[in-house]
Amino acid sequence: RCRDLIQRHLLPGVDRPSFALLHGILRVLSIQMASFATSVFFDCKTLKDLSVPTSVRSELVRALLATTNAFLARAVSAAKLRQRDQIVGSDREQAMSSVYQNMARWSDAPPMLLFHRFDRQTLSLVFRDMSKVQESFHNLFRSQQGNNRAWQLPDFQRMSTKDLEERLSRIVLPHGRTPGPAAEGSRYVVSPDNLLKMVWISLRVESRVPVIIMGETGCGKTSLVRHLAKLMGVEFDCLNIHAGISDDDIESFVGRCQAKAKEQEEVW
Repeated sequence: RCRDLIQRHLLPGVDRPSFALLHGILRVLSIQMASFATSVFFDCKTLKDLSVPTSVRSELVRALLATTNAFLARAVSAAKLRQRDQIVGSDREQAMSSVYQNMARWSDAPPMLLFHRFDRQTLSLVFRDMSKVQESFHNLFRSQQGNNRAWQLPDFQRMSTKDLEERLSRIVLPHGRTPGPAAEGSRYVVSPDNLLKMVWISLRVESRVPVIIMGETGCGKTSLVRHLAKLMGVEFDCLNIHAGISDDDIESFVGRCQAKAKEQEEVW
């Protein structure tokens, strides 16, 4: 009964969601809803004092549900397509094309509403293209500014690297943790596109949802994760895969990382 309710309201486009997907959805949503419940900015009394209709709370919940759905459902749909095509033995080229078309791409990421990890009070809207931001999102944030019609959402495309890094830190860093030092010799530049990628990755890690990043050799996958790990003060270990790597090498590397994770808070 619970699974049916979750599928109906959270995953309307996913057929027979797995336990892993349900677990991931609930993890992501529970973190955001817990933050919403404790946020003084969206308390009924605060909204009343600001002369903001309490219907804003309902709009925010719907937006958080949409963010959670977009965050997880599409990537899982691609995996289910791949599994189904393997079972029925369909044409490999056609099957791979279907999987590729349904993969979650950075460029397709919809605007996401997220509470900051730093204080669990402040809400941010993360987006790539201002033109794709729904008017309801504009109205939601404008309501917190006393319905000032002249107020505008910050445009990430116009922000400096320093401002983007500061905003990224507020969104992904847990309370009480300060940004870690940049990697030695690193000249990594945070762009609006990279900010979105790092927010996605950090939210998945926080929610204990597995992360797989795909891309051409040299496109910056490792550099991005290394920079995010440094920013979050997390140890980052990397194993370069090549023809000389054996099963034992991989098992040994994973074993060392597991041992480190037991001794300290987190290892990437």
